[in-house]
Amino acid sequence: MLWFRTPEKVYIKRGCLPVALEELKNVMNKKRVFIVTDSFLYKNGYTKVITDKLNEMGIEHATFFDVQPDPTLASAKEGAKILTDFNPDCIIAVGGGSAMDAAKIMWVLYEHPEVEFLDMAMRFMDIRKRVYTFPKMGEKAYFIAVPTSAGTGSEVTPFAVITDETTGIKYPLADYELLPKMAIVDANMMMDAPKGLTSASGIDAVTHCLEAYASMMATPYTDALAKEALGKIFKYLPRAYENGANDPEAREEMANAATMAGMAFANAFLGVCHSMAHKLGAFHHIAHGIANALLIDEVLRYNSQEAPVKMGTFPQYGYPNTLRRYAEIAESVGITGNNDEEKLENLIKKIDELKETIGIKPTIRDYGVDEKDFLATLDEMTEDAFDDQCTGTNPRYPLMSEIKDMYLQAYYGHKVEGGEENGIAERANKTIYQDNGKTIKLFIENYSKADILNEALNLARVEEATDLNVPKLIEIGKIENRWALITEYVEGKPLSQLMEEHPEKLEEYLQFFVKIQLEVLSKKVPLLSRIKDKFRRKLTEATNISNEVRYDLLQRLEGMKNHAKLCHGDFNPSNIIVKENGEYCILDWSHATQGNASADAARTFLLFSMKGQDEIANRYLKIFANASEIEKNKIQTWIPIVAATQMTKGKAEEQEFLSKWIDIVEYQ
Repeated sequence: MLWFRTPEKVYIKRGCLPVALEELKNVMNKKRVFIVTDSFLYKNGYTKVITDKLNEMGIEHATFFDVQPDPTLASAKEGAKILTDFNPDCIIAVGGGSAMDAAKIMWVLYEHPEVEFLDMAMRFMDIRKRVYTFPKMGEKAYFIAVPTSAGTGSEVTPFAVITDETTGIKYPLADYELLPKMAIVDANMMMDAPKGLTSASGIDAVTHCLEAYASMMATPYTDALAKEALGKIFKYLPRAYENGANDPEAREEMANAATMAGMAFANAFLGVCHSMAHKLGAFHHIAHGIANALLIDEVLRYNSQEAPVKMGTFPQYGYPNTLRRYAEIAESVGITGNNDEEKLENLIKKIDELKETIGIKPTIRDYGVDEKDFLATLDEMTEDAFDDQCTGTNPRYPLMSEIKDMYLQAYYGHKVEGGEENGIAERANKTIYQDNGKTIKLFIENYSKADILNEALNLARVEEATDLNVPKLIEIGKIENRWALITEYVEGKPLSQLMEEHPEKLEEYLQFFVKIQLEVLSKKVPLLSRIKDKFRRKLTEATNISNEVRYDLLQRLEGMKNHAKLCHGDFNPSNIIVKENGEYCILDWSHATQGNASADAARTFLLFSMKGQDEIANRYLKIFANASEIEKNKIQTWIPIVAATQMTKGKAEEQEFLSKWIDIVEYQ
């Protein structure tokens, strides 16, 4: 038997808080309300809308505002004493996870002072068959949760995380008696959340979706909520982070997403990512949402292995299928790939892009955790994470050595098989690193061998037919059953990095960039495929454009002149390595073709634009047109064609942007 439980009442709509509170007088006849929050929220007036409404209704109230981040058992006991003295018939928790967790524990201690904390914290395998029976809650006080951040989902969950101040151990308590009786999700309470809180809580909700979906206790009910919530987060979290109160739609959608994600994991539960995050936060004082963000990539890769050493305790499936589950939730948010492995890597890539957008750093080390301190606590964190309540519903039951390895990967940065230490870049389909003077592109398993060989062949043809500065092809081989393309390593900085470091030199760098591109376009490599043939094939196969648009684009393509210039196909500043002596090297010839210079320039223009660098894109176009003596409108005529071919890659995050360029427009 499975289940689905939520608070008996959940109110959702911006501005609903005062209206929902009217039930306290009109329906429940409550007389005394005790508010639990933190000092920041209290001093900044977040509780005023509540106290004003209570005053209006003639309901007595008191406020405890001494909740600290990562609340301790001692502080909960202190609050419970004040709570007991006030003797309320209703408790309102206002805040994020810390305030609500503290309030839940205070609620228990108020209604049942006889309970032993360690008894409540006792782990269980099945919440329905636990040794310890939680006391009945709600007989003295009705519990209401009002979130002020979009992420924790605590307003709809039966969980409370509390820290034992004597040991530093975080205990996640779980029982449906801890489920709030009412949740009031009013986005007005979240409008002014700072960027750091928006980021940490939002990414926490991402991990809630992913862990609930992969959990052994997942059901169709929780699956639907996890998928819907994740889609909303990918769409609205960057907006909420960037625009704050100026984007009330994004704030409200994030509020809804966080609560839906909360409902999902309230019933499906979580996994080892949260187990590890609890301990990372306790030992090294990293915010909970950030801790989850730093660990989730490794957990996704770990869980997706189809031949785990040990399965979960009571899975609802007969064989490991977590990879398929991750592929399903990736598909639900528009992420594509040639197979499930590729969909997973593209999902991880999208998560990483989201993290970068909202200011989350890649590794534990980046958050100032000293290496010596981290390694000194590693074994203890590993043991505690293994023993955490959340571990039991992870789809793959971890060995301690595996947890330890994930911690290490998250601290130093993900390393692929083969022992490579010096990472250069992580892509959806490959990892790039340097090893003993060589650059190694290590592709994911099942990546198209034909595509790898084509990339190598393109590079070899350019190297042999021109005098351009390109990396020398060394070999194609296999590392740990994965194909690798190995070239010489070029020491220097990407031109993109130099542009970021020296914005005052932007004009100079763009001139330099265009000069290199024109040098490339001056060459001919007859054995390369033709750009018109490549574009024609992509347009013909495209499924995400209408037949009418496809016809118009193909007609436009046929009207383009046939040229045989060397087109890089992905010419952007990150593919130009500038050496200390000013010399340069041009990387990544996987998309090289022969064709029209305007097409290559149109592609470069779009690459700048897709990164939100519209000003740079327009400046580039002007410089290129002047330097090449190609009229700007001839380049612009190619843009809809290039945009449509880029859409065929199926990258969800690019679709909306590219579709704006596909309309058949005659540029003036």
